[in-house]
Amino acid sequence: MPSGGGTVSAVRARRAADASASGVLGPTANADLTVGGLWAACGLAGGLGALLAGRMRSTGRERQMIGLSIAAMAVAIYPVAASFGLYGLTVGIILMGFLEGPADVGLLTLRQRRTDPEWLGRVLTVSMSLNVSGLPLGSAIGGWLVTHSLSAALVFAAMASAVAAMATFLLIPPSHHR
Repeated sequence: MPSGGGTVSAVRARRAADASASGVLGPTANADLTVGGLWAACGLAGGLGALLAGRMRSTGRERQMIGLSIAAMAVAIYPVAASFGLYGLTVGIILMGFLEGPADVGLLTLRQRRTDPEWLGRVLTVSMSLNVSGLPLGSAIGGWLVTHSLSAALVFAAMASAVAAMATFLLIPPSHHR
């Protein structure tokens, strides 16, 4: 799998959900404050998810951690975030943040375990660069979609996560190959 591919898709999905928050809230004076609060809750949940996942024994199970976390994100986006208004969006974004922790721990553990130590710095740099590149791309796609249809933006985000979860199992070899 390309470096960080599953996580990049998850980030795209999150950015589409970010754009959808504006669609759910509408042009209210408190929309910016609410979106900021939602992302703060997402970040806190992500930290908690990473701390808990970091305590789990994951050697040899990294693919499952990555793939199942990203698949669960698809459900957090659609139907949870899409079907229950602001409350669903809140729960969905917090779940996505929490689930990003195990996905990141699995991804970075797998990278460290399967990469030659001489290449580890370069591999992590490329991986992180690809992850960060998903932010503006996901924002552009999600922002454009939400101006046309909130449901379409959330369905697209959920589908991106589902594809990333499938790619995790299809493209990452199950055993150690250097």
